[in-house]
Amino acid sequence: MVYGRVAVAGPQDCVGATSRQGFAGNAGLPDALPPFGCGATTPAEHLRNVFTKKMGFNDQEIVALSGAHTVGRAFKERSGACPFGYGDASASKHTKSTCKVRKDNADGVGMAGGCPWTKNWLTFDNSYFSRYKDAMADDNLLWFPTDEALHTDPGFKPHFDKYAADQNAFFADYARAHKKLSELGAKFEPQGGVKI
Repeated sequence: MVYGRVAVAGPQDCVGATSRQGFAGNAGLPDALPPFGCGATTPAEHLRNVFTKKMGFNDQEIVALSGAHTVGRAFKERSGACPFGYGDASASKHTKSTCKVRKDNADGVGMAGGCPWTKNWLTFDNSYFSRYKDAMADDNLLWFPTDEALHTDPGFKPHFDKYAADQNAFFADYARAHKKLSELGAKFEPQGGVKI
């Protein structure tokens, strides 16, 4: 960790803008569905436009960061990209308050609702990569065109396959990519921050 990051004065100092769907605060993340706001004609091109051209990430880092979907959910109210919303009445079958997705196998998911990419979305592992066919076959799991591109595009696929086979490799690469993303454009006092 590097400490000493300077806080922003307000939203105007944050990365990102309003998405093409009109939802604010996507922090510069890619659009879930076409048409893509950057003008890309394919999901792979869109991912590279967002992560490579804007942020300087390579294909391996893009795939590693996408693994965060292991613990992610989308909500109709936030992105408009899925039909599942807030609360039990609008939840997918994997995000209801009675779901057993916790590590201790007890009921309770925190805030119910939305739709995840993985069945055990409260466990950070490599299931986004190793069990992606579950998402493709289950209407209660997400699998967007940008997710599909990660295991079909020739530049992304080797990394996707590597993480499906080796959870430790995913964890190591994810940690480096997440650190890079977290510090992207940050200012530190003292310059360079305090490393612990």
